[in-house]
Amino acid sequence: MRDGIVHQKILCYKRTTHYRQVMKPKILILLGSALVTSSIVALSATVSLPTKVLAITYPTASDGSVQDFHIDKNGKVKVNQAKVMQVSGTTFYARYYMGLAFIRMLIKTNPNTKVFRKFGDEIPLNQIVAGDTINIEGEIESGADNLSVIAHKLTNFSNQKAIDNFRGVISAIGSTTRSFILTAKNDVLMVTIGTTTQIKKGNRIISTDLIRNGDIVTDAVGTYDHKTKILDANVVVIYIDKNIFAERNFEGTLKSISTGSTPTLTVNTEGKDYSIILTSDTTIINKNRKPVSVKRYLEGDTVRIYGAIREAEEPIIDAQIVRNIDLQ
Repeated sequence: MRDGIVHQKILCYKRTTHYRQVMKPKILILLGSALVTSSIVALSATVSLPTKVLAITYPTASDGSVQDFHIDKNGKVKVNQAKVMQVSGTTFYARYYMGLAFIRMLIKTNPNTKVFRKFGDEIPLNQIVAGDTINIEGEIESGADNLSVIAHKLTNFSNQKAIDNFRGVISAIGSTTRSFILTAKNDVLMVTIGTTTQIKKGNRIISTDLIRNGDIVTDAVGTYDHKTKILDANVVVIYIDKNIFAERNFEGTLKSISTGSTPTLTVNTEGKDYSIILTSDTTIINKNRKPVSVKRYLEGDTVRIYGAIREAEEPIIDAQIVRNIDLQ
Protein backbone atom coordinates (compact mmCIF):
# COMPACT_ATOMS: atom_id res chain seq x y z
CA MET A 1 0.00 0.00 0.00
CA ARG A 2 2.80 2.44 0.91
CA ASP A 3 4.70 1.80 -2.33
CA GLY A 4 1.44 2.43 -4.17
CA ILE A 5 1.08 5.84 -2.54
CA VAL A 6 4.55 6.84 -3.68
CA HIS A 7 3.83 5.51 -7.20
CA GLN A 8 0.72 7.66 -7.36
CA LYS A 9 2.79 10.70 -6.36
CA ILE A 10 5.23 9.99 -9.17
CA LEU A 11 2.36 9.75 -11.67
CA CYS A 12 1.04 13.04 -10.34
CA TYR A 13 4.36 14.77 -11.00
CA LYS A 14 4.51 13.25 -14.49
CA ARG A 15 1.38 15.19 -15.48
CA THR A 16 2.97 18.59 -14.82
CA THR A 17 4.78 20.64 -17.49
CA HIS A 18 7.54 21.26 -14.90
CA TYR A 19 8.21 17.53 -14.66
CA ARG A 20 8.28 16.99 -18.44
CA GLN A 21 10.52 19.97 -19.20
CA VAL A 22 12.80 20.31 -16.18
CA MET A 23 12.76 17.63 -13.53
CA LYS A 24 11.93 14.33 -15.22
CA PRO A 25 15.40 12.73 -15.23
CA LYS A 26 16.28 14.00 -11.75
CA ILE A 27 13.05 12.80 -10.09
CA LEU A 28 13.28 9.37 -11.70
CA ILE A 29 16.83 9.01 -10.46
CA LEU A 30 16.15 10.13 -6.92
CA LEU A 31 12.87 8.32 -6.33
CA GLY A 32 14.00 5.30 -8.29
CA SER A 33 16.96 4.98 -5.94
CA ALA A 34 14.87 5.60 -2.86
CA LEU A 35 12.13 3.05 -3.68
CA VAL A 36 14.42 0.23 -2.60
CA THR A 37 12.82 0.30 0.87
CA SER A 38 9.18 0.22 1.86
CA SER A 39 9.80 3.05 4.32
CA ILE A 40 10.04 5.55 1.43
CA VAL A 41 6.52 6.71 2.40
CA ALA A 42 8.41 8.99 4.79
CA LEU A 43 10.01 10.65 1.77
CA SER A 44 6.63 11.94 0.56
CA ALA A 45 6.46 14.21 3.60
CA THR A 46 9.96 15.64 3.13
CA VAL A 47 10.43 15.94 -0.65
CA SER A 48 9.78 19.47 -1.87
CA LEU A 49 9.53 20.10 -5.61
CA PRO A 50 9.37 23.83 -6.31
CA THR A 51 9.02 25.04 -9.89
CA LYS A 52 12.74 24.96 -10.65
CA VAL A 53 14.41 23.09 -7.78
CA LEU A 54 14.48 19.61 -6.31
CA ALA A 55 15.37 19.71 -2.64
CA ILE A 56 15.20 17.58 0.47
CA THR A 57 15.70 20.21 3.12
CA TYR A 58 16.30 20.04 6.84
CA PRO A 59 17.19 22.88 9.24
CA THR A 60 20.64 24.01 8.15
CA ALA A 61 23.74 25.16 9.99
CA SER A 62 26.34 27.52 8.59
CA ASP A 63 29.12 24.96 9.09
CA GLY A 64 27.35 22.32 6.98
CA SER A 65 26.82 19.94 9.89
CA VAL A 66 23.06 19.55 9.31
CA GLN A 67 21.62 17.39 6.53
CA ASP A 68 20.66 19.11 3.28
CA PHE A 69 20.13 17.87 -0.28
CA HIS A 70 19.75 20.39 -3.10
CA ILE A 71 19.83 20.27 -6.91
CA ASP A 72 18.99 23.45 -8.80
CA LYS A 73 17.58 23.92 -12.31
CA ASN A 74 21.11 24.11 -13.78
CA GLY A 75 22.15 20.79 -12.26
CA LYS A 76 24.23 22.31 -9.48
CA VAL A 77 24.40 19.96 -6.52
CA LYS A 78 24.92 20.66 -2.84
CA VAL A 79 24.64 17.77 -0.38
CA ASN A 80 25.44 17.90 3.33
CA GLN A 81 26.13 14.80 5.42
CA ALA A 82 26.29 11.98 2.87
CA LYS A 83 27.94 8.71 3.85
CA VAL A 84 30.76 7.15 1.80
CA MET A 85 29.96 3.47 1.26
CA GLN A 86 32.83 2.50 -1.04
CA VAL A 87 35.96 4.02 -2.55
CA SER A 88 37.20 3.10 -6.02
CA GLY A 89 40.30 5.05 -6.92
CA THR A 90 39.19 8.67 -7.16
CA THR A 91 35.49 7.80 -7.26
CA PHE A 92 33.15 7.42 -4.29
CA TYR A 93 29.88 5.55 -3.89
CA ALA A 94 27.78 7.41 -1.34
CA ARG A 95 24.32 7.47 0.19
CA TYR A 96 22.22 10.29 1.54
CA TYR A 97 20.09 8.84 4.35
CA MET A 98 16.66 9.93 5.52
CA GLY A 99 15.86 7.50 8.30
CA LEU A 100 15.93 4.03 6.68
CA ALA A 101 15.42 5.47 3.19
CA PHE A 102 18.40 6.64 1.15
CA ILE A 103 19.50 8.14 -2.15
CA ARG A 104 22.43 6.57 -3.98
CA MET A 105 25.06 8.84 -5.50
CA LEU A 106 28.15 8.27 -7.58
CA ILE A 107 30.72 10.96 -6.74
CA LYS A 108 33.40 11.52 -9.38
CA THR A 109 36.45 13.73 -8.91
CA ASN A 110 39.08 15.28 -11.13
CA PRO A 111 42.39 17.14 -10.62
CA ASN A 112 40.46 20.35 -9.88
CA THR A 113 38.44 18.84 -7.02
CA LYS A 114 39.31 20.47 -3.70
CA VAL A 115 39.15 18.37 -0.51
CA PHE A 116 39.00 19.80 3.00
CA ARG A 117 38.79 18.68 6.60
CA LYS A 118 35.76 19.68 8.64
CA PHE A 119 37.68 22.58 10.16
CA GLY A 120 38.91 24.02 6.90
CA ASP A 121 42.45 23.07 5.90
CA GLU A 122 42.98 21.26 2.60
CA ILE A 123 43.84 17.55 2.57
CA PRO A 124 44.64 14.91 -0.11
CA LEU A 125 41.77 13.02 -1.70
CA ASN A 126 42.99 9.72 -0.25
CA GLN A 127 42.06 10.96 3.23
CA ILE A 128 38.44 10.17 2.46
CA VAL A 129 37.66 6.51 3.23
CA ALA A 130 34.61 4.26 3.44
CA GLY A 131 32.42 5.19 6.40
CA ASP A 132 33.30 8.89 6.32
CA THR A 133 30.61 11.55 6.30
CA ILE A 134 31.14 14.14 3.58
CA ASN A 135 29.63 17.33 2.16
CA ILE A 136 29.54 17.60 -1.62
CA GLU A 137 29.43 20.55 -3.98
CA GLY A 138 29.40 19.94 -7.72
CA GLU A 139 27.16 19.35 -10.68
CA ILE A 140 25.19 16.54 -12.28
CA GLU A 141 27.22 14.55 -14.81
CA SER A 142 25.69 15.14 -18.23
CA GLY A 143 24.34 12.00 -19.91
CA ALA A 144 24.65 9.76 -16.85
CA ASP A 145 21.91 7.16 -16.36
CA ASN A 146 22.08 7.41 -12.56
CA LEU A 147 22.70 10.14 -10.00
CA SER A 148 26.32 10.90 -10.85
CA VAL A 149 27.94 14.06 -9.52
CA ILE A 150 31.17 15.71 -10.67
CA ALA A 151 32.53 17.11 -7.41
CA HIS A 152 34.18 20.52 -7.24
CA LYS A 153 34.54 20.50 -3.45
CA LEU A 154 34.42 17.74 -0.83
CA THR A 155 34.50 18.32 2.91
CA ASN A 156 35.30 15.33 5.12
CA PHE A 157 33.31 15.81 8.33
CA SER A 158 34.77 12.62 9.79
CA ASN A 159 38.24 14.15 9.65
CA GLN A 160 38.06 16.52 12.59
CA LYS A 161 41.72 17.48 12.54
CA ALA A 162 42.92 21.05 12.05
CA ILE A 163 46.06 23.11 12.38
CA ASP A 164 45.68 24.83 15.74
CA ASN A 165 47.64 26.27 18.64
CA PHE A 166 47.15 26.25 22.40
CA ARG A 167 48.66 27.72 25.53
CA GLY A 168 48.37 26.64 29.14
CA VAL A 169 50.09 24.77 31.97
CA ILE A 170 51.56 21.25 31.85
CA SER A 171 49.57 19.26 34.43
CA ALA A 172 50.91 15.75 33.77
CA ILE A 173 53.67 14.06 31.78
CA GLY A 174 53.28 10.74 29.95
CA SER A 175 55.19 7.76 31.27
CA THR A 176 57.34 7.69 28.13
CA THR A 177 57.87 11.50 28.27
CA ARG A 178 56.73 11.68 24.64
CA SER A 179 53.47 13.35 25.63
CA PHE A 180 51.99 15.61 28.27
CA ILE A 181 48.62 16.89 29.41
CA LEU A 182 48.08 20.58 28.80
CA THR A 183 45.46 22.43 30.81
CA ALA A 184 44.43 25.28 28.54
CA LYS A 185 42.04 28.12 29.25
CA ASN A 186 38.92 26.36 28.01
CA ASP A 187 40.04 22.79 27.48
CA VAL A 188 42.29 19.93 28.59
CA LEU A 189 44.17 18.09 25.85
CA MET A 190 47.02 15.69 25.27
CA VAL A 191 50.09 16.97 23.43
CA THR A 192 52.21 14.34 21.68
CA ILE A 193 55.87 14.96 20.87
CA GLY A 194 57.24 13.51 17.64
CA THR A 195 60.83 12.97 16.60
CA THR A 196 60.80 16.24 14.64
CA THR A 197 58.97 18.33 17.25
CA GLN A 198 60.94 21.41 18.29
CA ILE A 199 60.74 22.27 21.99
CA LYS A 200 61.95 25.78 22.85
CA LYS A 201 62.67 27.05 26.32
CA GLY A 202 64.07 30.56 26.32
CA ASN A 203 66.82 30.62 23.71
CA ARG A 204 67.43 26.88 23.92
CA ILE A 205 66.10 23.84 22.09
CA ILE A 206 65.55 21.21 24.77
CA SER A 207 64.75 17.49 24.84
CA THR A 208 61.53 16.00 26.18
CA ASP A 209 63.15 14.82 29.41
CA LEU A 210 63.62 18.47 30.42
CA ILE A 211 59.86 19.16 30.38
CA ARG A 212 58.48 19.56 33.91
CA ASN A 213 55.06 19.52 35.53
CA GLY A 214 53.97 23.11 36.07
CA ASP A 215 55.85 24.45 33.04
CA ILE A 216 53.95 27.23 31.31
CA VAL A 217 53.46 26.59 27.58
CA THR A 218 53.12 29.89 25.73
CA ASP A 219 52.51 28.19 22.39
CA ALA A 220 51.91 24.63 21.22
CA VAL A 221 51.32 24.40 17.47
CA GLY A 222 50.37 21.32 15.48
CA THR A 223 47.56 19.19 14.11
CA TYR A 224 44.69 18.98 16.58
CA ASP A 225 42.06 16.25 16.48
CA HIS A 226 38.83 17.74 17.85
CA LYS A 227 37.38 14.26 18.31
CA THR A 228 40.19 12.73 20.41
CA LYS A 229 41.50 16.03 21.84
CA ILE A 230 45.07 15.15 20.87
CA LEU A 231 47.52 17.69 19.47
CA ASP A 232 50.37 16.28 17.37
CA ALA A 233 52.79 19.10 18.06
CA ASN A 234 55.24 20.61 15.60
CA VAL A 235 56.50 23.32 17.97
CA VAL A 236 56.21 23.71 21.75
CA VAL A 237 57.38 26.92 23.41
CA ILE A 238 57.90 26.82 27.19
CA TYR A 239 58.03 30.07 29.12
CA ILE A 240 61.02 31.04 31.18
CA ASP A 241 61.67 34.36 32.91
CA LYS A 242 64.63 35.80 31.00
CA ASN A 243 65.40 38.19 33.85
CA ILE A 244 66.92 35.17 35.55
CA PHE A 245 69.74 35.31 33.03
CA ALA A 246 70.53 39.00 33.45
CA GLU A 247 73.95 39.91 34.85
CA ARG A 248 73.88 40.57 38.60
CA ASN A 249 75.70 39.97 41.92
CA PHE A 250 75.79 36.67 43.79
CA GLU A 251 77.27 35.88 47.20
CA GLY A 252 77.94 32.46 48.70
CA THR A 253 80.36 29.97 50.24
CA LEU A 254 83.20 28.48 48.25
CA LYS A 255 82.88 24.69 48.35
CA SER A 256 85.58 23.53 45.94
CA ILE A 257 88.17 24.73 43.41
CA SER A 258 89.09 23.08 40.15
CA THR A 259 92.27 24.50 38.63
CA GLY A 260 92.35 22.55 35.37
CA SER A 261 92.54 24.03 31.89
CA THR A 262 89.28 25.83 32.64
CA PRO A 263 89.35 26.92 36.31
CA THR A 264 86.00 26.39 38.00
CA LEU A 265 84.70 27.26 41.45
CA THR A 266 81.78 25.52 43.10
CA VAL A 267 79.87 28.05 45.19
CA ASN A 268 76.72 27.53 47.20
CA THR A 269 74.47 30.54 46.70
CA GLU A 270 70.74 31.09 46.90
CA GLY A 271 70.31 27.53 48.17
CA LYS A 272 72.00 25.87 45.23
CA ASP A 273 75.50 24.79 44.20
CA TYR A 274 76.62 26.71 41.12
CA SER A 275 79.63 26.06 38.91
CA ILE A 276 81.44 29.39 38.51
CA ILE A 277 83.18 29.44 35.14
CA LEU A 278 86.40 31.47 35.04
CA THR A 279 88.01 32.66 31.80
CA SER A 280 91.06 34.71 30.92
CA ASP A 281 88.80 37.77 31.02
CA THR A 282 87.49 37.09 34.54
CA THR A 283 88.78 39.52 37.17
CA ILE A 284 89.83 37.72 40.38
CA ILE A 285 90.37 39.97 43.41
CA ASN A 286 90.63 39.95 47.19
CA LYS A 287 88.61 41.84 49.78
CA ASN A 288 90.54 45.03 49.02
CA ARG A 289 89.85 44.63 45.31
CA LYS A 290 93.46 43.77 44.52
CA PRO A 291 94.17 41.19 41.80
CA VAL A 292 95.19 37.80 43.22
CA SER A 293 95.62 34.25 42.00
CA VAL A 294 92.63 31.96 42.40
CA LYS A 295 95.05 29.52 44.04
CA ARG A 296 94.91 31.69 47.16
CA TYR A 297 91.19 31.01 47.54
CA LEU A 298 90.28 28.44 50.21
CA GLU A 299 87.25 26.25 50.68
CA GLY A 300 84.82 27.89 53.09
CA ASP A 301 85.70 31.43 51.99
CA THR A 302 82.88 33.87 51.31
CA VAL A 303 82.97 35.01 47.70
CA ARG A 304 81.02 37.50 45.66
CA ILE A 305 80.47 36.99 41.95
CA TYR A 306 79.29 39.34 39.25
CA GLY A 307 78.03 37.44 36.24
CA ALA A 308 75.04 35.79 34.59
CA ILE A 309 73.37 32.43 34.97
CA ARG A 310 73.81 30.45 31.79
CA GLU A 311 70.69 29.28 29.92
CA ALA A 312 71.22 25.60 30.67
CA GLU A 313 69.73 22.93 32.90
CA GLU A 314 72.97 22.76 34.87
CA PRO A 315 73.40 25.62 37.39
CA ILE A 316 76.26 27.58 35.82
CA ILE A 317 77.37 31.19 36.29
CA ASP A 318 79.66 32.77 33.74
CA ALA A 319 81.71 35.08 35.97
CA GLN A 320 83.11 38.48 35.04
CA ILE A 321 84.36 39.37 38.54
CA VAL A 322 85.05 37.12 41.54
CA ARG A 323 85.91 38.74 44.88
CA ASN A 324 87.02 36.83 48.00
CA ILE A 325 85.64 38.68 51.05
CA ASP A 326 87.79 36.61 53.45
CA LEU A 327 91.07 37.13 51.59
CA GLN A 328 93.12 40.15 52.67
